[in-house]
Amino acid sequence: MFKRPDPFKYVKENDPAGLREAIKGKKLFKRITLPWTKINPNAKGKNGPILHRVIVEKWFAVAEDLVKAGADLRARDKKEMLPVHLAIQHLPEFAEKYLMEGLETPYDVFLAAALSIQRSNRKIFNKLYPLLKKEHLEMQTKANKNTLLHLAANEGKKAFFDHVISLYYDYRPELKVNAAGKTPAHIAAAHGTFHMFKAIVSLYQESLLIRDSKGRYPLHLSMHDKRKINLIKESLSQEEFLKQMSQKDNYGNVPLHYLARSGSLTEAQKQEILHELNGLVDPSLWQVKNHEGETPTDYLPIDLRRAYALMDITKELEQLWAANS
Repeated sequence: MFKRPDPFKYVKENDPAGLREAIKGKKLFKRITLPWTKINPNAKGKNGPILHRVIVEKWFAVAEDLVKAGADLRARDKKEMLPVHLAIQHLPEFAEKYLMEGLETPYDVFLAAALSIQRSNRKIFNKLYPLLKKEHLEMQTKANKNTLLHLAANEGKKAFFDHVISLYYDYRPELKVNAAGKTPAHIAAAHGTFHMFKAIVSLYQESLLIRDSKGRYPLHLSMHDKRKINLIKESLSQEEFLKQMSQKDNYGNVPLHYLARSGSLTEAQKQEILHELNGLVDPSLWQVKNHEGETPTDYLPIDLRRAYALMDITKELEQLWAANS
């Protein structure tokens, strides 16, 4: 028979004093009373089972003892989360140990994989990788509607991206947009490496024609990277590329606004991109005002405005005269 632990030993070794006090005052779990030996391992409070609470508090030893005492690894909280889902976020050593026992449906497997990418837990992801099939690649998280490819298309997720994109190439699932209207190409354009962006565009070239909920094409979000701009230019017809260069987002910004005010580019890098675009895009686009009344030119350093004849010399002299008077 399982011997239940001394609660005061756990207070000392794992510091679950908050849980002990909550039990004492019956604030969290109605069916729990001291001493520890009388705790029902499947007791539930208003937010879910006790095991979920213990995992969130990161009490590994207590969580293990609850499982040994019969806690249900497939019990769900109000958000339909299993203990292993919470453990991936808060107590990874518990998730690694009980992962396969705690998953029930295909969506459970998908969500565990999604959380492992979000938390950059390669051990858990590698355990789940052989289980991932086409149905998992077509699933989306309930909150933000992200697919696994959305989550992996970020520079900080390089360790996961190659595995995920290889599955997408194998199964070719339908392209999905998330709650913000973004395709994985939008994510990679803004936050991913060139390798990520190129792989996604090769698979879903149609994503270059999709606007997100803020009215932005992937081109708008790619203006900080010359290689991404060139890839889009090569992937689209010249007519479509020039058309997108003139398209405003919901705030009145054309892609040149994004280039001019990019904080991740040095002046030399901006100059390099300007050199590529000079003579290709309509010069009048530099004078397009967004909803704040700012043009792309307004965000550029004066030296670059002069170099590419983007500043009215008369206006510049007037500004200098006003500054010196």
